[in-house]
Amino acid sequence: MFLFKRKKKIRTAGAIRQEAAEVGFPEELSRIKFTKNEGSHSHTHFILFGLTTCGFCRRAINFLTENDVSFYYIYVDKIPLEQKKIIREYVSNAFNTAIAYPFLVVNNKQWISGFLRIEWEEMLKK
Repeated sequence: MFLFKRKKKIRTAGAIRQEAAEVGFPEELSRIKFTKNEGSHSHTHFILFGLTTCGFCRRAINFLTENDVSFYYIYVDKIPLEQKKIIREYVSNAFNTAIAYPFLVVNNKQWISGFLRIEWEEMLKK
């Protein structure tokens, strides 16, 4: 079962855009409403793209939550087609790859596709 340790905060689009500008959120994505999971590990900026039907996506979100990581996430299968296109273009342009789920963006510079616990643990150590 999919559980969060903390209550997730759902914010308005305007509040998210303002916070996104403060933390260096990619401009292309600033108009899309992400959910933010609060955690004490916040020195690294994480954005997770997932699907509601994806078991690996649930594991990835649980992993980040269990490790007390602050991150933004969105379920791509729950958003309008226009926003999906913006996300695909962002991933393609920024990382020269196609999106596969889960897709984690780290500090707007690196990315991890899929969920392999060992790989994600190494990423958190950096």
